[in-house]
Amino acid sequence: NKYILLFIYGSLILFQIFSYYKYGIKTYILPDDYARFGKELPYWFTAIRTIYPLLAFLVCLGLISSLLKSQGYHKYVWIILTLGFFPIVALYGRRFILAVIIILAILWLIEKRKDVFVRKYLAVGLLMTLGFFLCNNIFQAYREDIQTVGQVNLAKLKNPFTAAINFDATLKNFKARPGTWEFNFLVFNHQYSKPGMFTDGKISWEGIKSSIPRIIWPGKQFLVIDEILANLYRVKTKEVDIGKNIFGVVQVDFGYLSLIIVPLIIISIIAIMAALIRMTIHYPTFLWLFSGNILFFLVNIEENGNEILYMLRNIGLILLIFYGYLMANKILKFCNQKVRGIN
Repeated sequence: NKYILLFIYGSLILFQIFSYYKYGIKTYILPDDYARFGKELPYWFTAIRTIYPLLAFLVCLGLISSLLKSQGYHKYVWIILTLGFFPIVALYGRRFILAVIIILAILWLIEKRKDVFVRKYLAVGLLMTLGFFLCNNIFQAYREDIQTVGQVNLAKLKNPFTAAINFDATLKNFKARPGTWEFNFLVFNHQYSKPGMFTDGKISWEGIKSSIPRIIWPGKQFLVIDEILANLYRVKTKEVDIGKNIFGVVQVDFGYLSLIIVPLIIISIIAIMAALIRMTIHYPTFLWLFSGNILFFLVNIEENGNEILYMLRNIGLILLIFYGYLMANKILKFCNQKVRGIN
């Protein structure tokens, strides 16, 4: 339903503008900033911020799909809408940009039934790769301005053309940032030197509590994963403030049972996705919501710890809406049949 897509599209842009001018927040709220003023933010605002990246991802999927399916002058309308939404995507980092580019390429090849190895498509692929690296450089140049809470001083912003061709800042950032698997090495190193150093499911339990909305459990108290790990390893939270993936989190939670649990989790996610696709094959809007929600988790699986719990929460919420929609349809059909019978 393009009306739903456009409604979410417009709402996200308006919310982003409101978020910036009201609170100076442009993207993810960093832990230090949240500790400083997070309690002053209204619940509805932080709740929307929690699902904002997912909604932006869903909108990207919808825009790409609509663009590929459109014909005539409608195609230009969708191109403009897609390009207009790109700044929102760019706010959430290189990984988000890369995921969108890859999805666009895959869906285009499937929709047009083209051979990826044709020379001109390889050339387009190389141009898209170059475009990604240029966008990557621009993002790195503005990274601090984007993540810092407060109004942006336009006079101090770097020239975008100079930033686009400056690879030094990007390479420096790549060298300084922790590797994707650094958290896993940290966990295995501690467990190898001190057997039995795991949390007995505490991270998962705290994640379950965290995923329950406060509107359902207003007085909930939970620990974030950095606090649990800092207590376990007796270090400061900043020392464990690195990307945490599901493999490392399950390892620190349940030890070597992770070798069984993680594959079962991934297989279960794929099975759930297949079942939901089969269930909603005739309901494209719900197919979009279910599949987009799961894909968003899967494309970020190497940096998500217990985000799967939020994914399951979202699935439950969408299921409630879906069954409500089906029930409303049945009631409407029943009422229409009654009216026809009377007439």
